Amino acid sequence: MATIKAGKRLVKRGYLTNLITPPGKGITVLLSGPHGIGKTEIVNAAARELGGYALVVEGGSLKEGEVTGLPFASPTQNGGTEVRFVPYYITNSIMSLEEEYYRKATNEGFLNGRIKLTDKGIEIRDIPTAKQKAAGKLGTLLKTLPVNSKMDNIVSGEVNKFKFGSKLPPELKIELVESGEIKPVLFFIDELNRTEPQTMKELMNIVLNRNINGYDIPWWVSMLGAVNPSSQNSTYATNEMDDAQKDRFLKIVVDAKLVDWVDYALDKGLNHEVINAVAVDESQFMNKDNSHKDMDEQHPSPRSWEMVAYIVDSFSIFHNTTLLTRSERDESSKDMEKMIIGKVGQVAGRAFIRNMQDTSTIIKPMDIINGRTTDISKEIKDKFAKQGQLRRKITADTVVYHIAETIVDFEQKKKMADIKIAKQYNNYKSQISEFVKMLDDSTTITFAKKIANVDYIVAKDGKNVFSKISKCFSKDVLKQLVDFDSSLKSLMKE
Repeated sequence: MATIKAGKRLVKRGYLTNLITPPGKGITVLLSGPHGIGKTEIVNAAARELGGYALVVEGGSLKEGEVTGLPFASPTQNGGTEVRFVPYYITNSIMSLEEEYYRKATNEGFLNGRIKLTDKGIEIRDIPTAKQKAAGKLGTLLKTLPVNSKMDNIVSGEVNKFKFGSKLPPELKIELVESGEIKPVLFFIDELNRTEPQTMKELMNIVLNRNINGYDIPWWVSMLGAVNPSSQNSTYATNEMDDAQKDRFLKIVVDAKLVDWVDYALDKGLNHEVINAVAVDESQFMNKDNSHKDMDEQHPSPRSWEMVAYIVDSFSIFHNTTLLTRSERDESSKDMEKMIIGKVGQVAGRAFIRNMQDTSTIIKPMDIINGRTTDISKEIKDKFAKQGQLRRKITADTVVYHIAETIVDFEQKKKMADIKIAKQYNNYKSQISEFVKMLDDSTTITFAKKIANVDYIVAKDGKNVFSKISKCFSKDVLKQLVDFDSSLKSLMKE
C-alpha cells in the first residue's frame, strides 16, 4: 500500500525511469484504489512538481473510437479519397507541443545550441566558450545522431512528422527536462478497467504500445492508468485484465490516510470546521471493507525483471536530481521497494530485495580490476570460488564491459610522469591476467570470445579491446580462440 504522498513520489519516479529506458520500452504506472481516493490528484500534483502537464482522460465515459480518433475522408492530390483519423483532442495537444519542440530544435536548438536538428541528424556539441558565444559560434561537434529516413518511416508505419530526440542519450534527456526546455507530460487514463470491452482494448494498446494509429507517443510523455480494485471481493463492475496485460504495468495500490487528507484539504483552503469535524473520527473517514481492496497480485516475468533493472539504475542516476525534493530523495529505499513490488509482486519482490542486500557472494568489477595492486585480493578470490556457475558467468561478463570502459584511461596513465600513476597500468594488466587464471577452461574461452567480439566490445577510443589485452591470455586459449574462429568461418561458407 502507498499513501497519497508516496503515490505522488512514485509517479514522479516512474516518469524519471522512463527517461533512461531505451526507445520502445518504459514504465507504465497503474494506480489502483477505490473511488474518490485521489488518484487523479496524485497525477496532477506529480505533473506540477515536475514542471509539466497532466492530461487526464476519463476512461469510463469514452466510447469506441473516441480516443483513437474518428475516421475522416479527405481528397488526395490525384483526385482520389484518403481516409485518415482525426486525432483525439489530447493527442492533438501532444502533436502540437511536439511540433513546437521540433521547430525549436531546427532553429535555435536546445541547451544554448548544444543540441540541434539539422539535415544530417541531431548534432550534439560541447559547451561553447565565452569567445565562441561572442562570435556567434557553437561548441565543438561531438556527435551526430542519425534520424530515420523517409523510407524507414514508410516501412515502420511511423507518421510523426515532427519527431525529435527519442534516440538522445539518457543524460541529455534528463538535462532537457531538468532545464525546463522540455516539459514532462503525464497522459493519464482514469478508470481504465471500467470502460466498454472494445474501448478498453483500444486504451490498452495506447497505454502499453505508446501508439495511436501509427503516431508514436513522444519520449517526454509518460502513459499512466488507474483502475478500481478488481477481485472476487470487489463491488466494482470492472473488466478483467489477463496476466500478459498486467505484466506490462507497475501497479501502485493507493490507500488514503486521514492525515494526508487533512494536509490536502488545508492546502485547498477547504472549510476549517469541516476539516476539524472529519478529523475527530478516522473510522468514518472512508470505507475500509474488503470490497474496496485490491487483492490482485502482480507476478514476475523476464520482461518485468528488465524493467526492474531500469528502476534500480534510476535511483542512483536521479539521486541528486532537482526534479525531486530532498525529502523525496530521503524516501529512496522505501520507494525502490514499492516500485519493485509493484512490478513483480510481493513474494518475488521481497526475495529480490533480500538478494540485493546480501553482498556475501556478489563481486563488483572494480573490486577485481582496479590497478591498485598487481594481484587480486584473497577475499575476492574466495568470494568468486563460492559463486555458482551462473553467478561466475555474470561476474566474468561484467568484467568484460568494465575493461572496455576503463582500459583507455589506464593506457593514458601509462604515459604519466608520476611513477605511481604510471604503474597502475601494469597493475591493471596484471590483474586481468590473474582473473583469467581464476576462470575454469570453458569460462576462459567464453570470456575471451566475448571480449574479442568487435561488434559489441569496443574501447572508448573505438578500438577493439582484445587486441589491447591479448597477452593476458595463455597461448592455449589464443589457439582455441583462433581454431574456433576459423571453424566458424568455414561453416558459414558451407
